Amino acid sequence: MTIRLTWPTERFYWTLLEAPGVQRTGELPAGLLPMLEEDTPADAADLHAVCVPLADGRLAVCAADRPDLAEIPADILSLTPDSLPRFVESAGITPDRFNLLVGAFEPRPIRARRVKRHIFAAATVLLCGLLVAVGLHRRASRWEERADAARAAAANVAAQFAPAGLADDLAAEAARLKATRDALARSAPPPDASLALAAVLHAWPANVPSKPQSLSVGKAGVSISVSVEGDAAAFLSAFSAPPGWTLDEPRLNSADSVTRLSLQLRPAGGMP
Repeated sequence: MTIRLTWPTERFYWTLLEAPGVQRTGELPAGLLPMLEEDTPADAADLHAVCVPLADGRLAVCAADRPDLAEIPADILSLTPDSLPRFVESAGITPDRFNLLVGAFEPRPIRARRVKRHIFAAATVLLCGLLVAVGLHRRASRWEERADAARAAAANVAAQFAPAGLADDLAAEAARLKATRDALARSAPPPDASLALAAVLHAWPANVPSKPQSLSVGKAGVSISVSVEGDAAAFLSAFSAPPGWTLDEPRLNSADSVTRLSLQLRPAGGMP
């Protein structure tokens, strides 16, 4: 049974294409078909072409008419030219590199063997995955059994040596701790005090002499205690609430020449 076939080199179309990015022997990439059509007298849609990359970044291309390839018997496994043109042979490649029976014209036996290899590889990967899953499941079941045995042993020891009612007390304490933990998990996180502090410091009147006494940030807002020499009107006129805050009516307390101010800032729409 004949499985190899050669044609005279005159039955093929030959050309060299500039394609330094292609490094694989086989069917010519579809993006290079317009370049092939420029160098051949036939329509690229009617041709089936293969290529071999050369050392200088060019492609040696061999093409044949699709109708001629469609008439090749099914038992032929390869089709190559019997010789090469001089301009292709000078590149140091051999005719057997140009096998036209690839891609759409790949022989059925070769395609069937490749499909079988892919199916076997996929089945092997699937089987390995199943074995790993079964192993992990069995290991998890074993650890669960050991955990149940440990809990049962601990409960047996506690029942033998613990005073009467201790188990109920422990259960009640565990329930209380769980409720506390759940309540903390549901509660909202505390507000970021650094944002409020930065807003207050940005609005602080640096050009008016003052002596800050205290500054506290809480859920209700910002409380400020500051002392100034003499009249506090200059400080109050220079200090304004930051954007998003409102300033309550200040409280003043004067002693000798020092005036102590108590200021309260509240967020206009909740803590920033």
